[in-house]
Amino acid sequence: KALKVIPGADGLKTGFIYESGYNLSFTAERNGTRFISVTMGGPGYGTVEGNKYRLLDAQNLIEWAFGNFETVTSEQRQLSSLPIFGGKERYVPLTILMPSHITKPLSQTQEDSYAEKIDLPPYLENSVEKGQQIGEYTLLHNNIPYATMPIIATENVAEANSLKKFIDSLAKKLLF
Repeated sequence: KALKVIPGADGLKTGFIYESGYNLSFTAERNGTRFISVTMGGPGYGTVEGNKYRLLDAQNLIEWAFGNFETVTSEQRQLSSLPIFGGKERYVPLTILMPSHITKPLSQTQEDSYAEKIDLPPYLENSVEKGQQIGEYTLLHNNIPYATMPIIATENVAEANSLKKFIDSLAKKLLF
């Protein structure tokens, strides 16, 4: 019944066991946004009631999800570089490892706010490998995190020779 009643529903599994009552897992997709719903412990005495409440729970949950979230295409973001002391290079270029799509809360009021938080060390030391996680990038909705992604180095930086490491240690003391 869920496939016929819930718009966008395209897969499901129903079940009943005494330990958890009437259960339903299903997927639905609308306008590029997909949700997976799993409900367990549904009420009901007998198959007719169990199926009725299982379907109502599924409809309420999925309508709430589609009414409060949307999936958007994300753009890859390059960050400025980070200084590295004791490396052959002076800076390490960074990027945010973002998925191609992000499901985010819909703005419900004008007071809704979106922000981003970037957690990075002030500098790096000696060497870095391409793809190494350096920090984290977090998207916030009303100061509540809803997506966190790694910030990675986009190039290898090898360790410098002793002279450069000594000079860099002096520069680090002056700057930090």
